[in-house]
Amino acid sequence: MDCAHRAATWFIPGTSPIAKCDVHRRISVNMRTGLRSCADNAPGTRSEVYEFWPSDLLAIFRQAGLPRRMPPAYEPGCGIDRTATKGIGPQITSPREGVVYSLRAAVLAREQVPLTAVTDADTRAVRWFANDEYLGESKSGKTYFWHPRPGRFVIRAVDDLGRASAREVRTQLVE
Repeated sequence: MDCAHRAATWFIPGTSPIAKCDVHRRISVNMRTGLRSCADNAPGTRSEVYEFWPSDLLAIFRQAGLPRRMPPAYEPGCGIDRTATKGIGPQITSPREGVVYSLRAAVLAREQVPLTAVTDADTRAVRWFANDEYLGESKSGKTYFWHPRPGRFVIRAVDDLGRASAREVRTQLVE
């Protein structure tokens, strides 16, 4: 509805594909601070449409010299109960699904598995977990290097707005 690139076309019910634009999103911005409001259409806010490009495409735009206008951060005090329900959570791209990662016994302390996720445009950081253990944090679009031990793990990526995804990964020791 907020996408400026709409076109009239024919539609055949049950046959024509329907693709909703999730890049253009309307948000409420506090007119005094310029920050994103915790509540939509709250008093003292204005409604604006921003482009929410995923982090991998934002990196390509930057490399091409095409900067994008980023959505503002939320106002302080916005709880995760409000922010986690808006936007798109991180999508883990590494470790790969179904791949068993081999760890060389001779250099186990130096072995690393890259943890990466494509994030929404309003994500600033991703926190990484293996099972229930906190591993660390990476900036949006950047890689975190995990030093695993052999075993089965559930890797979780949780962005700074409380949105999350998970993936199972297996590591094994080889000589």
